[in-house]
Amino acid sequence: MEPFAAPELSVPLPTGTRKLRRGARRLYEEDTYQLVFRALLKWHGYQGDGMVHIYQPASHKQLVALGKDRHGRITFSTSTVSRFLKSKFPDAGANGYKEACINRTIGVYLASWHRY
Repeated sequence: MEPFAAPELSVPLPTGTRKLRRGARRLYEEDTYQLVFRALLKWHGYQGDGMVHIYQPASHKQLVALGKDRHGRITFSTSTVSRFLKSKFPDAGANGYKEACINRTIGVYLASWHRY
């Protein structure tokens, strides 16, 4: 009796990787976090040394709108904003950000992250 032999395949098996479209750039988490941070600086009117002009917390959608590139394309998503805030406020996330804005301490946080 002969052992079972696998048939020959004429089509190569997929490798599991996908090519990016031509000209596309893959953004890593650190890159998108930098974009979220810049949107926060712009929203709060950060001047340096912890001084901000606006203490009202920004919504995730407002930060995404501020983070658009020069062609008007979205550069990060609302879930990226959530992950960023969770990394900066581990216990509270977005609620910690809102609390920092209400307590008028957001400028101190921005200054400490800016030096990072």
